[in-house]
Amino acid sequence: IQYATSAGLEVTVNPSNTTSVLVNISRDGNKHYSTLDKSNFFFYNYSFTESAWKLNNTGLIINSITSADGYSTYNITVPSGVDSSSYMLQVADSRGIMVTASTFSEYTYTLNWNQTLYNTINNDTIVVEALQNGTLRWLGQNLETTTVVKPIPPIPVKAFHVNQTTVNGTSREVPFQIEDWGSEYRVPAGLTSNASIFSSRQMLVFLINHNVDNVTLWWDERDMANQTSYAYTNRYFNDNPANAVLSNGRLLVEVNSGFTISSTLGSSNAQAEFLRINGEDPVYGADPSYVIYNGSVRSIVQQEAEWSNGVPGCPNLYAQIVLTLPANATYYTYTIRPIFVESLQNRTITELNALRLTVSSGEQLTENATSGGYPVTSNATGLFYNLSSPTGWAHHWSEFISGNTGAGIMFSNDANQLLYFFDDLAGQKTGALNVISSGRVIEFNPVEMASASFQNALDITWHGAVVNFDGTDPIYPTSGSTGLWVIVESPPTVSIG
Repeated sequence: IQYATSAGLEVTVNPSNTTSVLVNISRDGNKHYSTLDKSNFFFYNYSFTESAWKLNNTGLIINSITSADGYSTYNITVPSGVDSSSYMLQVADSRGIMVTASTFSEYTYTLNWNQTLYNTINNDTIVVEALQNGTLRWLGQNLETTTVVKPIPPIPVKAFHVNQTTVNGTSREVPFQIEDWGSEYRVPAGLTSNASIFSSRQMLVFLINHNVDNVTLWWDERDMANQTSYAYTNRYFNDNPANAVLSNGRLLVEVNSGFTISSTLGSSNAQAEFLRINGEDPVYGADPSYVIYNGSVRSIVQQEAEWSNGVPGCPNLYAQIVLTLPANATYYTYTIRPIFVESLQNRTITELNALRLTVSSGEQLTENATSGGYPVTSNATGLFYNLSSPTGWAHHWSEFISGNTGAGIMFSNDANQLLYFFDDLAGQKTGALNVISSGRVIEFNPVEMASASFQNALDITWHGAVVNFDGTDPIYPTSGSTGLWVIVESPPTVSIG
């Protein structure tokens, strides 16, 4: 005697413009299933306060049940707070079978660029980080959205794909990577396993430039979906962590002893050092962690700064530095995060040099206010600080340039304002860029002109990018006004559909 049995549950939903939805359900191979009640249905609803998707059936009403053609149709009122045009529904029956169905399987991000600023740029790679709550970030700052953000549903990581459509109408699948992060996206942990479910510990990262009209994030709804090779195949990098080298084929980044970072592009070379506080340079007791290398869109290095016998006058301090090297970019990004623990001892900072960049050649040029959306430039040396006026806050970049060769730093408006974070603690102006012609040095100094004293806990992060150029787009050119400054001061706005 041969005997076989199976248990199945199939669910499909029909989107509606009303507050009700039609849910078609069959069991065990095209059989009616009309015995379910409210307790078997849950809608996914994203909680922004808890940063998580929650199951909700409060207010759910089954209006009617009809059966025909091998399935039962449930007419259900969508609970309050759930987007009736795009939602996910979970059905769980008494046998323990659980199925999730949705009315959507993609989001499209339409990009609006200021083409007047971008039409002559060739190297405007922007790294977009898509978070679970729907936020799109670039260089530590949220991209402006002209529509309501759409949280990314808890989909298996293996199911995601990314397509781009260019301004000339060409559409194609493009590389991306999904990364694990901790501490509210401040500590990188590596590439996400394709067995994971996308959550508040992941970010999906992809690249855009001004030739991209829109980006579609979509997912394969089949249980047996295979992860696309665009999520993990190395197409750009020649990283060698054993020799402390990262390379995206354009920019070479070397991690030297003492965590001094050398970046080279053609004849342009720059050296970056981090977190000199009260005259004390950090020491690094452990080797840097190459969190992601030879990835699909970027490499990530992490290091923790320490100080021998502590920082004089500044106890209870920890620090983290995260660098990323994106594909196709002529820059690497930095994230500098000092963490001050609450202290019973007095803590006074007389100097906080977050970043010191030494450039191989060129003459100094720094943004010193804006006019009509364009930088007002200055070739002065010395301190550039908050002048307590709307234009005085605009010091988003500084460089040394000779012809079409040089290097410098640039950062977004959020980081520009955080340069002056300690002004209130000091009771006067203290944060500044310091441009030194001798040795061609640019310093990003949140504490420079006056000391700041405090005992409370403080966790602050500065984001920015170190740019090299040699025949490529400078931050700001010696003639004209179009350069990479536009990607930090005028990134695209985004509408989401």
